[in-house]
Amino acid sequence: MSPSKKRADTISLSQFGPQVQTAGYFEFPRATEFHYQLKLHHFLLVERGQVEAVTSDGPVCAKAHDLLCLRPAAAMSYKVVNGTTFYQATVQFSPAPRNLLTPELPEVGPLPIHTPTGDAFREFCKLFEMICIELPQIGSRHHFRVQGAVYRILALLASAVEQSAEPPAPLDAWEHAYLRCASNEAGEISANDLASDLGVSKGHFFRVFKQRFGTNPGMCRMHARLGEAVRRLRETDETVKSIGYRLGFDGAKGLSRAMKKHLNLTASQFRHEPGDGSTHDPTPPPGGLFPSNQHLLPPGDHVDLLMARYNVSRREL
Repeated sequence: MSPSKKRADTISLSQFGPQVQTAGYFEFPRATEFHYQLKLHHFLLVERGQVEAVTSDGPVCAKAHDLLCLRPAAAMSYKVVNGTTFYQATVQFSPAPRNLLTPELPEVGPLPIHTPTGDAFREFCKLFEMICIELPQIGSRHHFRVQGAVYRILALLASAVEQSAEPPAPLDAWEHAYLRCASNEAGEISANDLASDLGVSKGHFFRVFKQRFGTNPGMCRMHARLGEAVRRLRETDETVKSIGYRLGFDGAKGLSRAMKKHLNLTASQFRHEPGDGSTHDPTPPPGGLFPSNQHLLPPGDHVDLLMARYNVSRREL
């Protein structure tokens, strides 16, 4: 049977589970106000600054490290203060005619509009970044990773809201190996070390790692090194040459080559390219793995479909 043909006794991916329609990371150097219509749930994870929204339940103010879940409504508005940055994702939890309904969690009730994330903020960020990376990719595995990230966000949200949240399930040995690899910017740990700690051969380690996490250990470490390089370039005065050597590249040239290959910008561009302050210019977000100030869409989507989903007006204050 052709993969394009759908049997009468099956359902499509768009008919089950949460569907992320847009995602992105946005930076606003100036105060800005938005008015729009949206038939989706709109998640905003505030990294810096402040977001003030008017909802059907009244006004709400979200500060750094707060999560907003704005429910579907005929008319919505929110504004941001100078220097606000946030992750966003628009989610449909059920196809029509239930697409306007809000999920209700037994321990929590309907999804809360405003939730401080507390110590879980960094984990929330990683999940939103995963959505931004995976959403534009073609293939079922990317689709399911996006859905999995939404479920993880809901689980974290439930834990943040519950008065006595249960401790999270412990990581299994492979998840622990992945985190060790992802935090191994300086290269102190080799793949041989990780395989040995798991009691498997190097070849078996590479095969299972790729199956579990969709990437190989080398690329996992490369993303960690580049993420740390971007952070140091933006937040410190350390020279490009010094950063390159510290992170295991061949000095400034090696670091710039790697950044150009994987992030499409050189190290000096990350440090010296300030932009014109416009929120329309795509600039690398934390980690540099996807553009900021740009709505990321699922494969096959385009601007016409995006604009059909919600009518937005924006003005700077």
